[in-house]
Amino acid sequence: APGRLPPPTPGATARSDEELRDDILQCLNQADFDASGLSVHVENGAVTLRGKGESAFKERVLDLINACGGLVTDEQVRWQ
Repeated sequence: APGRLPPPTPGATARSDEELRDDILQCLNQADFDASGLSVHVENGAVTLRGKGESAFKERVLDLINACGGLVTDEQVRWQ
């Protein structure tokens, strides 16, 4: 039908939700700030960020996740 996307190609190199989550966690663990209060959940490629974080690092956290290939679609973080 017009306007519909084709089905994914078998063997495509898109990362699974688990792989994307692992990549994001690795990026956050290697950051030069403490991100231990944050949790990451990925479902259908959409990233949910939860927990507590320092407000001074909010933009850096979101930029890091973006650089790792993620897009935060739901942010449930209490920035302090």
